[in-house]
Amino acid sequence: MGSVESDRALPAIARLRPAFCVECEAAAVEPGKPLGVVGHGIRTRRVVGPLEPAGAPCECDIFVQRFLCRHCGAVMTVVPRELLPRRHYSGPAMAMALALFGVMGESDAAVETRIAPPRRTGRNGGCRFRSIRRWCREVRTRRLFPQTRAPPASWRNRQVAERTAMTLISSCPPRHRGEKLEHQAWYGAVHALMGAAS
Repeated sequence: MGSVESDRALPAIARLRPAFCVECEAAAVEPGKPLGVVGHGIRTRRVVGPLEPAGAPCECDIFVQRFLCRHCGAVMTVVPRELLPRRHYSGPAMAMALALFGVMGESDAAVETRIAPPRRTGRNGGCRFRSIRRWCREVRTRRLFPQTRAPPASWRNRQVAERTAMTLISSCPPRHRGEKLEHQAWYGAVHALMGAAS
C-alpha cells in the first residue's frame, strides 16, 4: 500500500502565519509596514499511524505551509500541533500506544496492529514492535511528553508507559471521558500538546 496524499486543504495563509520569527523574533505583521514573515511555499509531511483514535493505521502525506522571515532569512514550517519534530507518528498516536501497552497490558504485537500500518512493520517476521520501547526510553529522558514526571530509573517499560498514559488521560477533556482509556490518552495528548504550543 503506497502513501496517500491528503485532500484536506490548508487554512488561509493569514491564519497559519506565525506571529513572529522563531529565529530573530521580528514581528510578522506590523501596521503600516510590509509583512515581515511571508509565505514560502507548501511541502508535504509524512504521517504514520491512525489519524483518529478509532481509525486504522495508515501512512500518508499531509500538506504543510512554509514561511520565510524577510528580516533574517529563516524558514519556518507550520504543522498541526499533534505532529512532533522529527517523528512520523503523531503525539496522540504515541500516547494511545503507551496506554495500550501500559494501562491495557497489550502485547507488542497487539499495539503494533493498532498503531503501525502493516507495510512499515515486521509483523510477518515475528519482530517486536520496537517503537513502543523507544518511546518509553524517551519518556524517561523527558524527550517525549516532558509535561509528565520522569519515572524512577528502576521502573520497567510497562510501568513507564502506564504512568505516562494515565497522566495524559487525566488531561482528557470532559466530553471524551466516557470513551475507551486509550482514546482518552489520545485526547489527553492533544490537550497537552496544545498547552505546550501556546
